[in-house]
Amino acid sequence: MAPHLIGLDPRRVDRMNDAMDAHLVGHESAKSALDLACWDIFGKSVGLPVCELLGGRTDVKLPIICSLSAGSPQEIKEEVELFRSRGYTCFSVKVAASQDPALDVERVKAALKDRQPGDFFVVDANGGMTIEGALRMLKLMPPTLDFVLEQPCATWRECVALRRRTTVPIVFDELAVNDASLIQMIKDDVAEGVSIKIAKSGGLTKARRARDICIAAGYTMCVMESAGSDIAFAAVVHLGQTVPRRLLHCVFECREMSTGKIADGDYTHSGGFIQAPKTAGLGVTPRMDVLREPVASYS
Repeated sequence: MAPHLIGLDPRRVDRMNDAMDAHLVGHESAKSALDLACWDIFGKSVGLPVCELLGGRTDVKLPIICSLSAGSPQEIKEEVELFRSRGYTCFSVKVAASQDPALDVERVKAALKDRQPGDFFVVDANGGMTIEGALRMLKLMPPTLDFVLEQPCATWRECVALRRRTTVPIVFDELAVNDASLIQMIKDDVAEGVSIKIAKSGGLTKARRARDICIAAGYTMCVMESAGSDIAFAAVVHLGQTVPRRLLHCVFECREMSTGKIADGDYTHSGGFIQAPKTAGLGVTPRMDVLREPVASYS
């Protein structure tokens, strides 16, 4: 992509994305890194935080969701208690790893045992369930448990088939990859919400479009990355800061899935909430002593 980007104005983020897409199909995570850099340059050039350029901050505190391990029910209960003691109100419970619906039900029951007003629980299968397994698990669930089922099955057909057989709210993750998939979601009425992952979308420019499509459809959103650095988390917070509060469930602290620190910025949080800083751009300063010399240069 480099020869086709050199000389372009990085502040024209849509045109930068047009150039990347024209010369490389797919590889959205690679494009995301460049797109984030463009937004940072754009923000610094006009002295504004990226969230203001993405539509304006909402000035609300963003709830952070924690990811619980797929351990025993007792271990999951203890994890929830630990995160709740740190102020968290949003929890992601992993299921389907064991392919044992009854055990998954016990995990969910343990996680929700002491549910508090305002808590939000996601039961996340990461596409690992069969239709049969999902139906068996949901059939065994006590009817009073309040949760959202995230990406239960791997394929579109399976998720649609499950959707027609349950009243449990479903959100898409792995299958919500671009504008076309979001439009298809709306057409098929297959979900109530989306987990937007910025790198999977190709960067903030395309994730911004995903946000707007979801707002138009009345979908709820979580803004996330599967894992990521301080720079990735900054982008998550800035986009999350622009989602209307009634449609935003949470943002994901992706740094907890990574090791090492490659940048500094005002992204410390306590009490399970965070807000985007008011510094220009993404509000992060890379640690060049950690990143070291570039592996390649283009001119």
